[in-house]
Amino acid sequence: MDGGAATVRRRRSAVAVLPRPPGGHRRVTGVADRRLARYLVQMKGELRFEQITTRGGDGGDATLFDGERLVKSDPVFEALGDLDELTSWIGVVRSRYRDEWTGALRDLDTELRDAQTVASRISALVACAPSSKQYARLTPVDDAAVEELELREARALKTTQIAPVFIIPGDEPGSAEIDFARALCRRCERRLVNVIRSPGRPRPDLHAAQRYLNRLSDYLFVIARKREQQ
Repeated sequence: MDGGAATVRRRRSAVAVLPRPPGGHRRVTGVADRRLARYLVQMKGELRFEQITTRGGDGGDATLFDGERLVKSDPVFEALGDLDELTSWIGVVRSRYRDEWTGALRDLDTELRDAQTVASRISALVACAPSSKQYARLTPVDDAAVEELELREARALKTTQIAPVFIIPGDEPGSAEIDFARALCRRCERRLVNVIRSPGRPRPDLHAAQRYLNRLSDYLFVIARKREQQ
């Protein structure tokens, strides 16, 4: 990167964001504190990153959006890591195959992009305590999102044959990679259940998000079969 700086749009990062200097960019430094969450929710435009490596997590803990520090092995970070992996892998699928999605699959890139967006929203919700000011500013994942995904799955099923047998992925590269995303999604749901049922820190507010991930794994199963039959 030029001079160790990178300009990105709407970057979410576990570093503190300091106020914008007059006539300049917001500066992002390695100092982690509670101001992080406010800017993670509110920041717009361009951010100049003067430092990507902060060393703030070298001790084995990290900061959530609302400023809380937790050990990196906490169920919250397990869930966040798996959601990040799911979102990234769906991005791999989109980048590799979007040009091949025609006919019955023509809307697939948009639908997968929407799934990435919702997964990112789930991550933000997981990373904020419901009692925090930051949580109130986040976009919720509610029953409407679940119902929309169910409609998309139903539309895909109308033109897809599902054999009553166990599926062994690998007959076709695109469907195998979608099946891998499905497996990641199921793991994300299991991680989220751990967060929801965490002793002493339950998160019943995440039930709709858990249902969304459950439906997303079903949806990914269907479109993997559709890809095989394209």
